[in-house]
Amino acid sequence: MSLLEYPKNIDLSLNFDQHQSLGELLSSTERLFSERTALINYDGKMTYRAVAEKSAQLRDFLITHCALQKGDRVALFMPNIMQFIIMANAALKAGAIVVNINPLYTPAELSHVLQDAKPKVIVLLENFAHVLADVDESLHPEHIIVTEIGDCFSWAHRFLLNNVVRYIKRLIPPYKPFKRVMSWLQACTLGQQSPQQINLDIKHNDIAFLQYTGGTTGAAKGAMLTHGNMIANITQATTWVKAYFPDEIHRVATPLPLYHIFSLTANFLTFYVLGTENLLITNPRDLKSFIRDWKKYPVQAIAGVNTLFNALTHHPLFQTLPLKELKLALGGGMTVQSVVAERWQEQAGIPIIQAYGLTEASPAVCINPLTADRFTGSIGLPLPETEIKIVNESGEQVNSGEFGELIVKGPQVMLGYWNQPEETASVLTPDHWLKTGDIGYQDDKGYVYLVDRKKDLIIISGFNVYPTEIEGVLIKHPSIKEVAVIGIFDAAGLESIQACCVLKEGYSFDTQALEAFCRLSLTAYKIPKIYVQLREIPKSNVGKILKKELKKDIQAYLLT
Repeated sequence: MSLLEYPKNIDLSLNFDQHQSLGELLSSTERLFSERTALINYDGKMTYRAVAEKSAQLRDFLITHCALQKGDRVALFMPNIMQFIIMANAALKAGAIVVNINPLYTPAELSHVLQDAKPKVIVLLENFAHVLADVDESLHPEHIIVTEIGDCFSWAHRFLLNNVVRYIKRLIPPYKPFKRVMSWLQACTLGQQSPQQINLDIKHNDIAFLQYTGGTTGAAKGAMLTHGNMIANITQATTWVKAYFPDEIHRVATPLPLYHIFSLTANFLTFYVLGTENLLITNPRDLKSFIRDWKKYPVQAIAGVNTLFNALTHHPLFQTLPLKELKLALGGGMTVQSVVAERWQEQAGIPIIQAYGLTEASPAVCINPLTADRFTGSIGLPLPETEIKIVNESGEQVNSGEFGELIVKGPQVMLGYWNQPEETASVLTPDHWLKTGDIGYQDDKGYVYLVDRKKDLIIISGFNVYPTEIEGVLIKHPSIKEVAVIGIFDAAGLESIQACCVLKEGYSFDTQALEAFCRLSLTAYKIPKIYVQLREIPKSNVGKILKKELKKDIQAYLLT
């Protein structure tokens, strides 16, 4: 790729050595923007100074009362609330490794992470305490800190919100009390009483996060992301944003869960370092409440996934939002469908800027110019200081326009998987190229396009069929609201294409019409043989479609 294709205002040579650790970077940010609002949640606000003070209290609590040592793990089991950012901040400053856990995990899923990471401390929202209570006590961390949703607010605000959650909405399921437990407020008080002079020798190669992911293959594994990985990716991202919007992004909406790497790096760390107000959306599935908050606190930026953009544009209240203030809509986490992007731009007035990353790369790898005037389907150009290649099955680089696997090399690429050298060796080459498992191509201008996940590839009569291509056709049918295409095998071991569809209200399911529609755009072997109507498509808490879940138990999602 010619560097001439790079936007002229992007610095290609970056300095990642200005800060030794994430804690140092966060502290520097908090001093720089001390009087600005940092967080907004349930109408409560905290300044950067207040976040710094509260995180210092909890850092001191971890070191004094939990005897936390550098490299010990601190698990966070919370949705998007202020406590998540404050405790992540505190743990990083204490030299701990932060373990982010999906609060919607089942006891079995939580058990796996606890057994693997062995955190010394877990901080959880009481709404999810029943999940930890159902985990074998032998796996419980030594220190359990339980918080209620309003614990960062003033006394009156806290009392009202916590009582609404507990007694009116009844959102806290009963659970067996823990043997060793402390409340968030107690921890803050104890930390306030035990100020520490901290001088930890944290370096770039020390681990900052164990970020659990299904990875490019297999079950959940902890990607070891170092302070250096994260600082590099934050620097790459902030350089890109500041080049286009030096003074225009005052507030960002954060509906994607912070435990996920996309939201963690983009919404928390990147925009935090930029001094941006962060509107935390605790339950993005409650679109009515999300829109109400957006209306009250107009945002200039939002990061989302295809399913979120799709849901927002179908919501009757979306057009009531102050959309003229919106400057940036960043799409990632999964492929953004062109029909969703077109509808978004028509309604919101700006395009979705697609980016690409994966947990193992902290996550950002590619991004489009932020001043693009339309959605192109490309995931953009590699970030500064990032190398990419498109390679064939033999690992040889292919020509422009040819399909192959995307591999990545750069300062944001993980150390490897926690305690899993064989899994690490399967995705990291000896010279530290990361195999992404994504199939795509690069055009002659350097822009990258993804076709599909390698593991989702369907083989029909020896031909490769990419489900996203079929999904991109079907989603344009007027009756289709959402669609997932999967490969299913018959008794003889032959694979067929199945289209799993959710319809818009007022439409009837007509398989012949859908097949005829596909024939207008797809060659014969790509046309689904089976069409089924679902009441919903299973998704992760981030909004990614779970095709593995569909294949395992599609009967659970059929419309009856």
